[in-house]
Amino acid sequence: MTFAYTIVYVSDVAASLDFFERAFGLVRRFMVETGEYGELETLSLMA
Repeated sequence: MTFAYTIVYVSDVAASLDFFERAFGLVRRFMVETGEYGELETLSLMA
């Protein structure tokens, strides 16, 4: 079995992405202009 991804539903996507970047050193992949969805790069954690 291989980990692919995790989805976390939050009320403030920008603040949540910022938290995961600062707390765990993850890199933001992108956030849509509306601020409703964003992704962090996690594949590097699997290497």
